[in-house]
Amino acid sequence: MPEGLTEQVAHTRSNLPTNRAHIDAKEVERAVFGVVGHRDLALRIWADANEAAVEAWRECRRRMRREYGARSPHGGWTVPVLFVALLAGAVSAAVASGFRSEPAKTEVLLAVLVGFSALADLVVLVVAGWRPRAHRCTAGGGARRSRR
Repeated sequence: MPEGLTEQVAHTRSNLPTNRAHIDAKEVERAVFGVVGHRDLALRIWADANEAAVEAWRECRRRMRREYGARSPHGGWTVPVLFVALLAGAVSAAVASGFRSEPAKTEVLLAVLVGFSALADLVVLVVAGWRPRAHRCTAGGGARRSRR
């Protein structure tokens, strides 16, 4: 390596974190640009790229909500319904265990909780067949890669 390049590499390495687990591409680029005197350019490029990524994610979520409405995995109703059904199932399991209550006296409550939980799960399972997969907002638009 030419002498100037060797000094730049050594200076770049001294500007990086000592723990390799804390080094990523952004840190290396920032250190390299800083060594050659363009730290402000590196930060501006990173900020622009970050802004573009965030805007792309927002646009993808908007597109999913516009195309699939309430069934969208991003802001739709299926996940909250499943969560409430899970809570109803957990409460019914706790009540059925007999802890702090007599199981015979809670039959109606158990029937309602278990019925609600089962019905909510069934509705989500039926509707989930017509909703998109959650990975459609990934880089590359979720395109499938060929396996050769």
